[in-house]
Amino acid sequence: MGRRGGFKVWQGIMALLVLAVGLVLFDTLAVRENDNSQIPTGSSDRIPTADIEFAPADLAPAPARTIAVLPFPASSNGPDDEYFADGLSTDIINTLAQVADLRVTARTSAFHFKGKDLSAGEIADRLGVSYVLEGTVLRAGERLEVNVRLIRAEDGFQLWAERYQRRARDTFAIRTDVAEKVADALNIPLDERQREAIEHAGTRNADALIAFQKGIERYERAQLQPNRISLLRQANVEFEHAIEVEPAMAQAYRHHADLMSHVLISQAAGELDGEITGADIARAPDSLAQDYSQAIRYSKSAGQRSASELDMALTMGRWNGLGTYTFQSGLRVVVVADGTGTACADALRITPSKG
Repeated sequence: MGRRGGFKVWQGIMALLVLAVGLVLFDTLAVRENDNSQIPTGSSDRIPTADIEFAPADLAPAPARTIAVLPFPASSNGPDDEYFADGLSTDIINTLAQVADLRVTARTSAFHFKGKDLSAGEIADRLGVSYVLEGTVLRAGERLEVNVRLIRAEDGFQLWAERYQRRARDTFAIRTDVAEKVADALNIPLDERQREAIEHAGTRNADALIAFQKGIERYERAQLQPNRISLLRQANVEFEHAIEVEPAMAQAYRHHADLMSHVLISQAAGELDGEITGADIARAPDSLAQDYSQAIRYSKSAGQRSASELDMALTMGRWNGLGTYTFQSGLRVVVVADGTGTACADALRITPSKG
């Protein structure tokens, strides 16, 4: 089979995969997460501590220590202050995720409670975590004040609190210190490898942080729309701005790829409309290859790299060399790909063409 024919076969295979696991592999953040379901009521109902996690299949079980970082509300009302506060909260989540003995609730689950009138204990119970990190952000020009506190869920006891008064561009120093102080409060020793990972996590530029959050807002709205192309184009304008300011922003590349993924999905399913042009279809393969390659290149953790590699495999059929990976949704674990080039999603098993 020719190269072009093989790629068309993969478009059809991709559409089948999307139909089979679309609700499970719903676009995620941090590792492409998105959870817009309603929170179930009742003390026995809990949200999984991770919406979808990608990891090598031989990784050890999740550690016992669990924490949720709630979105920090903006105490100021500048035009971009809420985006800035959301971005800082997300960066703290990503930074704490580098602590090996700490399991951190995915951003989407934590952000579900944004603006909800619930106590930290109630939120912790619904998320199934032992600790909650909450705070506020006040931004006035170049002046920044961030108040953070760590709460033990079982008794509401405050284990640690700090007020940071810095320049707005010093978010890197704040999130690094927060991660180290939380680890210390929970008696988690950090080795040099973890400290290096903490220092390299997150976003270093405030403008990139704001642009990325604007992109995420449009991206998440798009996932709720039957015709999402227009919103994904708007999101990509923001992701491109973030990449321009901070070229090594792996997650911006990964989310930027979503537009062209949906272009190919729509083409394979025969659902093209006026929002998708012939030019979109022609440039989709090269655009996806570039986005995924950059996302893999700039990944700051093995989990990020695995997620981007799996995205590339699902979208473009590039399974060879992947190794074995799993994704976990709630309590369900599904083997997705192995080194032989075989994809498996629940009962659906597809072997890619060798052409």
